[in-house]
Amino acid sequence: AGDPDWKWKFTVAGMYRMEFNLKAWTYSITYLGELPKDPIKVETLFMVGEAAPNGWNLDNATELTKESEYVFSYTGALKVGEVKFCEIKDWNAKFVRPEVANEAITKTGVANNKIVYTVGPDDKWKVQDAGQYKITLDLQKYTIKAEYLGE
Repeated sequence: AGDPDWKWKFTVAGMYRMEFNLKAWTYSITYLGELPKDPIKVETLFMVGEAAPNGWNLDNATELTKESEYVFSYTGALKVGEVKFCEIKDWNAKFVRPEVANEAITKTGVANNKIVYTVGPDDKWKVQDAGQYKITLDLQKYTIKAEYLGE
């Protein structure tokens, strides 16, 4: 009926399943999860930070290998220290950052593999074990994977 015009109010954005039984006059609503994020579309990705091969030198930032439309990787040495990733060599641009500040990269990987793409806050990963790594960023799934390859 149109009067009164009652509506459902969702207080959390996301995907839902709504089921209505019109014979029994019942309904159920189930939260299914967050809305999918648009993939981060970039042609290049660079790594900077004291853990990176070229340190904080943005002009000489280490370029990652583009493996597919949204997957970038770096295989090589990382030192102990901070690291983050950018599309363009501009300190004011968006960076790929950890979802949680100071997320550790260790021989066992990354505990929280979620990434964000933002100007700030200036969160970075902290490499705690120096060595050879394969770092893989999936810009469609918003994830990072760190595989320790040895000394």
